[in-house]
Amino acid sequence: TLTSCFINLSDNNAGDSIYLTFYLHAGGYRYPPNNHEPFILDMKNNQGTWLEIDRISTDRIVDWYTGFAYNINEFQYFHESFQFRFRNINPGVGVSNIWNLDYVRVIQGAFLSEVLDVNDLAWAHAPYSFLKNYTAIPLKHLLPNLEDEINDSFQLDVFNHKADVEEINNGRFDLIDSENGIEIRMNGELFEDAITRNVPSRAIY
Repeated sequence: TLTSCFINLSDNNAGDSIYLTFYLHAGGYRYPPNNHEPFILDMKNNQGTWLEIDRISTDRIVDWYTGFAYNINEFQYFHESFQFRFRNINPGVGVSNIWNLDYVRVIQGAFLSEVLDVNDLAWAHAPYSFLKNYTAIPLKHLLPNLEDEINDSFQLDVFNHKADVEEINNGRFDLIDSENGIEIRMNGELFEDAITRNVPSRAIY
């Protein structure tokens, strides 16, 4: 169970267009849940009672990350100690039946068509190593052999959560000695390359 902090909604009402939104993914790099192992959303009313709002099964996850939005518009939720929580049911055997939750927000004054728009480009994977042959190498061994030990390209995967195609301009890669802040150069030039990429809406590129 993952429970929110207390949120004071006592001065709000149904006309304020308050939404709870989040993105959900089933499985990740492990096994996804079965349909009888749902992801559950609860909200706490003004009597202190938790009410089940939704049960999300894996057949409702249609994208890599699928967005969900819930309009908080009932009087019983407009109190000073409002909370929501997420629960899931699984057999508790190994690293399986995994739900990945991200971009949890409570927002006010938005239209339903806009509430799932997140102004963010997120890393989809850990950056790939710039080293060609090893996962790590002593600096004193690297410096005399830069051309042989460093890849000539460097890949980063990003996920575009924005509603529109996002253009990425002037990508740059600097290799810096963290002990003294000196930029490491190859043949007198910095490792950098200006790039332009168009990342489609809600897609990994």
